[in-house]
Amino acid sequence: KPKPKAAAKSKASKPKAAAQSKTKAKSKTKAKSKTKAKSKTSVEPLTEYDVWVDDSGLTYDAYLTQTNSVTNRDRYYRIQVRKDPESSTFKTRTEWAGVGKTPTYQVLGNGGLEDAVKEFEKKFESKSDLAWENRFAHPVPEKYKYVHHSGGDNDTTDHS
Repeated sequence: KPKPKAAAKSKASKPKAAAQSKTKAKSKTKAKSKTKAKSKTSVEPLTEYDVWVDDSGLTYDAYLTQTNSVTNRDRYYRIQVRKDPESSTFKTRTEWAGVGKTPTYQVLGNGGLEDAVKEFEKKFESKSDLAWENRFAHPVPEKYKYVHHSGGDNDTTDHS
């Protein structure tokens, strides 16, 4: 009878060990998620900030869309450099959601203009696989597509 107990004990300990490692993995995942979640919100941030327009008239406001006809999913992603009208503070604001869904927002940057532009360009490229200066190029399959909108760029040609 000691062998069956040992066998039962080892069988019981294996799932328990697996359960413990899953719990540890979940807690690590939760810890990572909590860190990221702090910078994301469903409340629209920086509403008092203005969308920034550079000296040449270029507006740092990118609206991207992605449509997947197989899964019937339409999503958008918006990236903006915003300036506090009361100071020289600049931030990059992102907004994304499925069409018709509640958006999620994230604010990036350390407050400087150079950093906000860098964050904007980095996020634009990560979503579209195109550099910001190449935004009117043919869209990359499976990536977000830049949608030109009036009131944005000083380029008045509709490239959509």
